[in-house]
Amino acid sequence: MQDLDKTLVAFFRYDDLLGKATLFFFRELLHNDPRTKTTLETLQREHLLVKVDQIQTTQEQLITGLLHQLDEQNAKVKQALKTGAPNLTQITSQRDRLQNAIEVVPQRLQTAVSDWQTNHQAFIEFSHQFSTWTQLLESKVDKVLEAVGSLGDIDKNVKSLLQEFRDFMQRYDLSRQVKPRDEFTQHNSGSLELIRTAIAQLKHLPSDNRQYHQLVIMAGTVVSSTGDLAQAENLFVQAREQARNKGEKALASFNLFQVKLRRQAYPEALADLQSAIANEPIMMTGSFLDYGMFLQSLMLAAVEEGLAVCPQAALAEYPKIVKEILGYPEESILICGMALGYEDTEARVNSYRTPREEVDTFTQFFE
Repeated sequence: MQDLDKTLVAFFRYDDLLGKATLFFFRELLHNDPRTKTTLETLQREHLLVKVDQIQTTQEQLITGLLHQLDEQNAKVKQALKTGAPNLTQITSQRDRLQNAIEVVPQRLQTAVSDWQTNHQAFIEFSHQFSTWTQLLESKVDKVLEAVGSLGDIDKNVKSLLQEFRDFMQRYDLSRQVKPRDEFTQHNSGSLELIRTAIAQLKHLPSDNRQYHQLVIMAGTVVSSTGDLAQAENLFVQAREQARNKGEKALASFNLFQVKLRRQAYPEALADLQSAIANEPIMMTGSFLDYGMFLQSLMLAAVEEGLAVCPQAALAEYPKIVKEILGYPEESILICGMALGYEDTEARVNSYRTPREEVDTFTQFFE
């Protein structure tokens, strides 16, 4: 409706149309009021209101009446002169006023007619302009109604797409929070086509819809289960940018952590996990396991590259000392450290192996 507002402003500013428009609507309001009709009829009956097309006839009747009164007043003046009446001056003054009225009335009536013609012409011009503007308004209203109708269609599309994602995630045992096991989801050509169609529909939905964030999160989870990590990451980044609260931002960040962990972008993954914890501290409860998997993945990758590693959980017992040396941010949490480098195979300390618990002591198998 922004264009319509600009049109209205320009329209009403042109040639004092705002005042004329007000008068136009006021006239229409009065014209349709039955009380106005009754009042006009009463004024006309008492000769206090004359229609424009009857001015000439009314003028002739008025002049005739004034001339008759003037004749009577002249007779009174003559009689007063003969008798020497004391009110001669008053009678003469009344006669002069009648004479002046006879001369002035036609001029004033003509002026009234001219003014009416001018105003009537302006009113006619405004009516034409108003008619044009009405057509413009109607076209804008049609567009608004069309847009409102499309909003209903959009709402239906959102609900339909949400249901599709819910059904799909239930069928493949997925949730809004990405899990490591999601990468082992088995898809067929039919399910992949359904996902592509749903993602295409998602792109046509307005991002300001209140359920859009939920759709993007679900879409990212589903896409990540297909192995398309790049598209999943884009969806989760979009979800985090459009998050309306810390909980939504934390979920998007955690899912980004899982996706980046799978593509071995370890520093970025760790940053996303810290972002998730910062926005939703309760996520810290289950995050130690995620940190463990992250460290193990990092250590396996390092060993594969010919490096040696040594996780050092003991550092977590001295966070203040480590912080003084490393100077990491106050909001960061020290969980553990890890030594990384090339192994000195001749050093005796590197030949030391700590004893390990038997598997049966900490594992229980269910059949």
